[in-house]
Amino acid sequence: MKTIKNLMLVAMVMFAGNAMAQKLSAEAISIAPGDEADLVVKYESEQDLAAAQFTIALPEGVTIKKNGKKFAAEIGSEIEDDYEWKIKDGEAGQIVLITRIDNTCGPLKSGADLITLTLVAAEGAADGTAKNL
Repeated sequence: MKTIKNLMLVAMVMFAGNAMAQKLSAEAISIAPGDEADLVVKYESEQDLAAAQFTIALPEGVTIKKNGKKFAAEIGSEIEDDYEWKIKDGEAGQIVLITRIDNTCGPLKSGADLITLTLVAAEGAADGTAKNL
């Protein structure tokens, strides 16, 4: 019988620009061992920003899927023409950096889907929920 992994986005958020009332959120998702699920990270702020950086800590046995050496992720459709993303491994989890392609691009708009991460749960992963950093 498969056990189910309940995931919640857990992020320490550092935003470029003024740090007034910025918020990342995502719907809780369930993922069974051996399966994949998409986690959509949403962004809200009282002011527009030029970049975002945050760390995602996932439960043991759950990782961001990789296609070769590259993480499986997709930038939000509202910002895909102006922004690019990079994910790298950090001590507390994966560090996600989203930046403008150049200075002529518009700012991040509040309410946008920032990035979608494809998560995969290892076979035999135990039940659990992501914990705060």
